[in-house]
Amino acid sequence: MTDWNEELEKAIELASELSTAVIRKDGSASKPFCIYSKKGKKLGCHATRKQAEKRLRQIEFFKNK
Repeated sequence: MTDWNEELEKAIELASELSTAVIRKDGSASKPFCIYSKKGKKLGCHATRKQAEKRLRQIEFFKNK
């Protein structure tokens, strides 16, 4: 039987390596870490870098699916 959580983690890791977006620290004081697309469009801001990285992996996963 396949462990779907393990498969999802592998896919997210692979997607993060193929990333076309970047995280920059330039948002407001409450959400300073913002994700920007390759073309400069703001995709969202988050309170911590870890949260921003998690969201970026989610974006890349569904973009490449």
